Amino acid sequence: VFVTMDIDLWNECPPAELSMKELFCMGRATGFVCASNFSALNEQEFEEVTVIDPRNTVLAVCYTSGTTGLPKGAEITHYNYVAYFCTSRLHLPWGENDVLLGQCPIMHGSGMVIIFAALMDGTTCAVIPSGLTPLEIMDAVDKYKATAAFLFPSELQGMVREMQRTGRGLPSMRGIAVGGSVLPTTVAEAARQAFSGVENFLNMYGMTEACGILTSQPKNDKQHTDNDVGVPTTTVEIKVVDLATGHKLGPHQTGEICYRNSSAVKSYHKRPKETAELFDEEGWYRSGDAGYYDEDGRFYIVDRLKQMIKCMDNQVVPAELEELLLREYGAEIAEVCVVGIPHSELGEAPAAAVILTEKGHECDRQNLAESIKDTVKRNLAVHKHLYGGVFFVESLPKTETGKYTRSALSRSLVAA
Repeated sequence: VFVTMDIDLWNECPPAELSMKELFCMGRATGFVCASNFSALNEQEFEEVTVIDPRNTVLAVCYTSGTTGLPKGAEITHYNYVAYFCTSRLHLPWGENDVLLGQCPIMHGSGMVIIFAALMDGTTCAVIPSGLTPLEIMDAVDKYKATAAFLFPSELQGMVREMQRTGRGLPSMRGIAVGGSVLPTTVAEAARQAFSGVENFLNMYGMTEACGILTSQPKNDKQHTDNDVGVPTTTVEIKVVDLATGHKLGPHQTGEICYRNSSAVKSYHKRPKETAELFDEEGWYRSGDAGYYDEDGRFYIVDRLKQMIKCMDNQVVPAELEELLLREYGAEIAEVCVVGIPHSELGEAPAAAVILTEKGHECDRQNLAESIKDTVKRNLAVHKHLYGGVFFVESLPKTETGKYTRSALSRSLVAA
């Protein structure tokens, strides 16, 4: 079965011979069965397919975001998905009495694990297009009286800014889960104030290769911070290892997060080399993420290892600079993304691409850029300074799930 949500893109594709038994989509298009019509079909038209070996039979090939390279097709088996469903329902802040806003693209891991699993659990899902503006998402919440949502940090940041600007609230919301990339502390703090009526506001950590959630802030837990991603979820084991030696690290020591769980994918589709690189010597999955844990077992994500900048032979974490600038210039900066650009002496030079707010547009840009660079100099180590400069842009390149495509941004800044 082939699934698409972007009918316009499908219509632009050249004719292809697909060995597909059926085509369906979210919406209406010639040649496709609309998923909304499933309930009207005769049950006898559906045929249950026996899966003899669920642990090794692929249910779906779900592609990664591709923020650090070409997307890879993660092979999710029937066992993987059932295992995810049985464990995730214990941790997600919605259930059969909720209306979940389904704006995650269903061909992406987030949509597959969030929307489909919610439907299996009896949750009503209002499936809307991905890539909507913050205002359009808020309108959809009101239209469908949504009580819960899974939001990417960029979506949450945009909604909170719109709520602050207009004074508008979303009173129907009771549960929010956030994931997909690092959630800046300043955004988390502002979101908790904007959504003061939400019973559960949970920061989570997961990935396509895990087929779901690895850690989550526990429901109804008032002890979590604004920057932790919670504790390991059911069946999940996590270790943090030194990048050079592979040895396990203790609390507050940053290294690569490695994991084992019941729903982790079988392999990458037709990518044996990348599949082999997915595992360490002990058979644990390598996340490619830098992070650490504290004495209470709560985990903190620092950044993607491949997104870290090497300046003066030292590692620079983009999220640290972004967090600082959002905190110090929240009135002037709507969004900021820090990347490394090639430098003959430093290796890579940190550079900041900034989208301004309405107030920011009123500022003198040269003075604001100098102020931003001075703020970084006063607060951070010398190798973290913005030697690559400050660039004011109208938009930032993102994936459909709202993650910054930093490689594309770096290339555009070099060419600027």
